[in-house]
Amino acid sequence: MYTDLKAYSHSFIQLINTSLLLLILNTIILQAQWMQTNGPNGGDVRAIVWDGSKIYTGLFGGGVHISSDNGANWTRSNSGLPAPFLVQTMLVKDQYVFAGLLNWKVYVSSNQGQTWGEANNGLPNSTVKVLAEADSFIFAGFVNGLFRSSNYGVSWNHIGTGLTNIYIKAFALKDSIIFLGTGDGIFISTNYGDNWIEKSNGLTNKHINDLAVHKNFIASATESGVFISTDNGENWLQAGLSGSNTLSLTSMDSILFAGVFSSGVYYSSDNGLTWFQFNDEYPPNVITRVLETRDDQILAGNDLGIYSVSLSDPVWLDMNSELYGTTSYCFGVKDSVLVAGTNSGEVFISFDNGKNWVSRRIVNGFNGPVELEFKGDSLYALCFSGGLFVSANLGLNWNELYIPTQYFTSMAVRDNNIFVGTDQTGIWRSTNSGLSWSQINSGLTNLFVKAIAIDDSNVYCGTNEGLFISSDNGVNWVLAGPGISQTIGIQTIKIIDNYIYVGAIYGIYLSTNRGANWSYKGFGNDIVECIEGYGDVVFAGISDPWDGGIFFSTNKGGTWQQFNSGLPYLDPLALAIVDKTLFAGIYGHSVWRTSTIVTDVPDPGNIIPTEYVLSQNFPNPFNPTTKIEYNIPELSLVIIKVYDILGNEIGILVNEEKPIGRYEVEFNATTLPSGIYFYRLQAGSFIDTKKMVLLR
Repeated sequence: MYTDLKAYSHSFIQLINTSLLLLILNTIILQAQWMQTNGPNGGDVRAIVWDGSKIYTGLFGGGVHISSDNGANWTRSNSGLPAPFLVQTMLVKDQYVFAGLLNWKVYVSSNQGQTWGEANNGLPNSTVKVLAEADSFIFAGFVNGLFRSSNYGVSWNHIGTGLTNIYIKAFALKDSIIFLGTGDGIFISTNYGDNWIEKSNGLTNKHINDLAVHKNFIASATESGVFISTDNGENWLQAGLSGSNTLSLTSMDSILFAGVFSSGVYYSSDNGLTWFQFNDEYPPNVITRVLETRDDQILAGNDLGIYSVSLSDPVWLDMNSELYGTTSYCFGVKDSVLVAGTNSGEVFISFDNGKNWVSRRIVNGFNGPVELEFKGDSLYALCFSGGLFVSANLGLNWNELYIPTQYFTSMAVRDNNIFVGTDQTGIWRSTNSGLSWSQINSGLTNLFVKAIAIDDSNVYCGTNEGLFISSDNGVNWVLAGPGISQTIGIQTIKIIDNYIYVGAIYGIYLSTNRGANWSYKGFGNDIVECIEGYGDVVFAGISDPWDGGIFFSTNKGGTWQQFNSGLPYLDPLALAIVDKTLFAGIYGHSVWRTSTIVTDVPDPGNIIPTEYVLSQNFPNPFNPTTKIEYNIPELSLVIIKVYDILGNEIGILVNEEKPIGRYEVEFNATTLPSGIYFYRLQAGSFIDTKKMVLLR
């Protein structure tokens, strides 16, 4: 009788506590603010311009950043610019700063970039590739024409008589001659663009990426190397880097510099006859789209960020502090460690909730990673065109797990099984931790695999046309249903406890019985990019620059509320929860986190604990202190001891009788060496042990 009454009492307490939780949970989440973490630093730099003591840089997706201390620190300045802030080119003329954006024409600032306004009168609805000046004129080169303004962008006129190609890519002014690089040759004008004459004689490749004036001649960067002309464009000669896709050029004194696709920066001191790499401490395998010089300083903009070097000290320096323009497409989480995968073959790791980040480059990991996942201490990174890599030391070293296909999109790991999805050849599986691979597409009617997830019973595969389920480790696949469209495009799959959430184009779907049945949970007009959950709260990232962002539900998707306060842009691509804190990877804006611990709401067991709980210490890894939380559901003698990896007792943290409640104790390891330690809670008949890592 007493046992039944005690069980009923605990159930009643849980019911009351659950109701209290749901009443306060919405309020606490809505009060939380998003805030920028301190990284990852960098971004896809497309433009660099100087204005006195200021440097302006334009990021593709990150917008405009400004530095007043020669690149030591940066401040984002996008007020008035349209999302998604895809800056392609910039120009400073007199007191005005101009920015050209993909699909959004030209914007101008008269207050050093603090605010921006449109300067589009007379311009087409198209993409700006280059902004330039010549005397009192400003020129805007589009993918479909050339335009000129004589009044600082108040109005524009279409010009281009004689241009046989209107894909404008590069601009240079030598004396009174304007050189224009297009998608099919070089043109010159001697009357500020009213008339043009093609001057491509000798160019064996007419896809012009950049132009630069070097001493008394003009240099052209093409998809097949550098060409020079000593007679104002009448004739062109190959000047080295033959066969190399040369993206950018700049000149300093007697030296010509060139940025080459995935090969870094080169220099020539003999007018392009011979070239040498100039890559000491320059990141490998990057796309150097911008080179600019001033005084003794050279700035290079690539898809990782901005870098600086001087001729007097020819070692490249990272200038990306507070340049928050990266895109994190995926996260990996282990204990208190957050790993962010960016779009440039790097992972960034934070041990302290985003306060600090360290970079780990994946050699040959181009265009990725698109998925990150931990299995034990091993970190797996899947790169779209680079393949699958694994690291046992948080990215210090990587080993490639070769898969005989290409263009990878998704991944899931369970025991020795690794499932990898592609955009053309379906699913590949390894049953021996990546040593060998086989295709497992039996039953799949679409081979563009966007998402993979695994639970205790099934493997779930989301494709461009439907969700498939396998109950035999991927040997055979069947379409999911009923309740979910069999032709819908799947973006993400997230298993939270025993609930399976699928984010699709368009909508969220939920199964509570391992995929046997599905129910629609909203967002029928939106693209659901990512889903995350903690306890009773589910978060969804919706890709829509105007009405998207992050939403949450406390009733398993029955209703949703926006959760965007503080976010600079509403295009989240990845979500993760670390130590009860929500993190979001925002397109072109690095990683953001909640200002308060949005899920640090007492769960039912925290108001009146109904069971013993020993929580993972935080932070972990730690140096030198960490905190340990635990729940006691009844009056108990509580003992917490710490042991080293050999089982030797290091110390006793708690040894006393405790009433019902939630407690926290601090462990100070000041006198201990780095290594793995264990802490053990014993209370009544309850015993639990967890691992922690001291990392000095």
